[in-house]
Amino acid sequence: MPNTNPLSDFPFTSKLSLKGLVDYWEQKIDDENPFIAESAKQIQQVVKQNPGIMADSLSHEDIKKHKHLVDLLMTQVIPPTLSEGIMAAAFPPFSFDQFYSTQQFDELLKLHGSIVGIANNVPVEEILLHKTVASYMQILETFYGITVPLEKPIVLQAEHPVTGLIKYYKVDINPKFCEVVNVGELPKLTDQEIKQLIDNLYDIDVWKAKLPPELFEFRGFSVYGFLDISTEEILSSIKESLLERDTITNVESYQKLQTKFKSLLQLSDLKIGLSGYQKSRNTFIGFGEHFQESIKFEQNENDEMCTMQQEHIINKFTASPIPVIIEDMAKSEEMMGMEAHFLEQGIKNLIIAPLYHDGEFIGLFHIGSPNIGDLSSITLTKISEVLTLLSVALKRGSDEIENRVQSVIKEQYTSIHPSVEWKFVNAAYNILAQEENEAGSGTAEEIVFKNVFPLYAASDIRNSSVERNKAIRKDLKQQLAKAKTAIKQVYKEKQLPILEELEYRIGKMSSKINKALMSGDEMTIITFLQHDVEPILRMISKEDRNLKKFVDEYWEALDPDLGLVYEARREFEQSLTQINDTISSFLDDQQKSAQEMFPHFFEKYKTDGVEYNIYIGESLSNKKGFDPVYIRNLKLWQLITTAEAAKIAMDLKPELALPLDTTHLVLVHSSPLSVKFRMDEKQFDVDGAYNMRYEIVKKRIDKALIKGTTERLTQPGKIAIVYSQEEDANEYKGYIDYMHSKGYVKDDLEELMIEELQGVSGLKALRVTVDNSQNPVISELEKMELIETKAK
Repeated sequence: MPNTNPLSDFPFTSKLSLKGLVDYWEQKIDDENPFIAESAKQIQQVVKQNPGIMADSLSHEDIKKHKHLVDLLMTQVIPPTLSEGIMAAAFPPFSFDQFYSTQQFDELLKLHGSIVGIANNVPVEEILLHKTVASYMQILETFYGITVPLEKPIVLQAEHPVTGLIKYYKVDINPKFCEVVNVGELPKLTDQEIKQLIDNLYDIDVWKAKLPPELFEFRGFSVYGFLDISTEEILSSIKESLLERDTITNVESYQKLQTKFKSLLQLSDLKIGLSGYQKSRNTFIGFGEHFQESIKFEQNENDEMCTMQQEHIINKFTASPIPVIIEDMAKSEEMMGMEAHFLEQGIKNLIIAPLYHDGEFIGLFHIGSPNIGDLSSITLTKISEVLTLLSVALKRGSDEIENRVQSVIKEQYTSIHPSVEWKFVNAAYNILAQEENEAGSGTAEEIVFKNVFPLYAASDIRNSSVERNKAIRKDLKQQLAKAKTAIKQVYKEKQLPILEELEYRIGKMSSKINKALMSGDEMTIITFLQHDVEPILRMISKEDRNLKKFVDEYWEALDPDLGLVYEARREFEQSLTQINDTISSFLDDQQKSAQEMFPHFFEKYKTDGVEYNIYIGESLSNKKGFDPVYIRNLKLWQLITTAEAAKIAMDLKPELALPLDTTHLVLVHSSPLSVKFRMDEKQFDVDGAYNMRYEIVKKRIDKALIKGTTERLTQPGKIAIVYSQEEDANEYKGYIDYMHSKGYVKDDLEELMIEELQGVSGLKALRVTVDNSQNPVISELEKMELIETKAK
């Protein structure tokens, strides 16, 4: 067990020595580089004149006395050409009392007082522990040939003593001129003893017992380099915060989020704000409104002028995703009179970024400062990386508020699936009984169904992200091409230099996205077209009627509502929606007959495809007895329905504006589990840590690969059946054999091993091709009878 007693002091003797550095220079006398060789000779002469510099132990007074020589010696350690741009310092072994440093390091130290002051995120005890462990690692490597890397990087969190802004520094330690010397009899260690030391890496008492500190001395010096990694660290911290459930709904969490944005931009007066757009009410709702420093965007919705101002903002951002940067609020006319609202809050410089979820406008992120010029397009570039996660957090927060509203309307529970409604009715009666007996408000009981069997299936659009990206790129290329044509035609008649420059930039952007569409390219191109190209085209249309016809061809190519070329994206979205709606409607129809076999819980989601959960078991029904045959019924129903959904998708493909492929997956989990109604999320979820493996598999299996290959398990036109137990495989082979006899699938069953997923191993799969060459003619009644017969 690690020693829990705080370390009071560094246990080893540490001596500052420059002998190793002097020896290094002596080796450079014959260097091929004449400048280095000549410098080495000069240094050798100066060392001979100052032999005291070769002492085994130097004091800071000795360093001051030989400052000129020390400066010469250190030119190879911290080159003068680099010293102005880096933070670095040289220290005696495992000491924080530097004897040589760069100007930037001195400024950092002056601000924080000491290394310990810089590292205010690390307790003093932990610093001493790390130093001691590192010392023993060097002893182990030097005298016993054992290397144990300390893989965790050293990152210091420094808080500005005045502003409270945070900066992060990664520390790189170069121990080239630091050596450890044995000053007594070197202990002999067996392999077992070495293993014991490594197993107790941070138990200093164990190390001291085996390797007493008084037997070793550290001599020389080490160089510490400090790299400012604040942007990367703070962005990572912001992302982690936004993934937490209550980041924008909890006042304390919201305040921490604002503090991180202050540190990211190094602006202590910064304020942020988040406003969720409520489409049903056509207005905004603010988050962090109880936090005084938050920007308040919302106004009195009963005021007609305020309503018009908000509608202006809504219309602006539903039509275009371009953020607004207001450099000087007092001079702005961008916000249709809302400027006074922001000036009252002390905001003179503002960025408003629209947020979207699945292409739909859901709200705004505001970031403001009382100082003109603090925020610019550079700021937007810095925060752009977290806008997507801000959208996720805002959507989650908005959904939570909507759930609370629904809870008020329905008092206790949201709308529920008919198969489990009886359970909620009973719970409601119990609440009413409590209220009558105790003359107070009743407590809602937990809704849990134990020993239920889960079934899961998904019909996904193959490579939906890739196809979406292709559509975006195709639209952007077309709009750039239309713009270029208009500019070229106009330039033939008007040789304006700006037109030639715009044509060049359009060509450069077209060439860039021909290779690949990178993150941020879409916004960059749209901003360029709308801010740089389109104003020129408007001006030309007004001034010269003869040139207007060329410009009109560009405007005619744009979607009138969005102001963008949106053909390829519309084809993609329409095709995806058509597939989702068709399969979803088919599943709804099939569920009607499936519920007649035995009542079960059914929950369906539409994303880039359609997926559903089914839970079946005795605890879910209060009407009739349960028999395992009903599980087999539902398993076979699921396979047949999945095959039919695959056929529907294949038949639909020629009709689609963009022919998209679908893949189909069934997850087998034959062990019963418990499901619980989550009041906070208003949905059912598996209950218990053991059962969570099932949820983890569901989330990760769609990207699974066949073991030893790069082939995805899910393939168009095939059904993949994932399982872990051999008895499940035998059961499903029987179902597949039956389905082949009825013309649903081909006779090409594959038995596959699945590559290990994160946190999941041992999964296998059956895969079979859907037979689309024939259509089984069978009524719903006959199908149910066949399913029941085969299951029995």
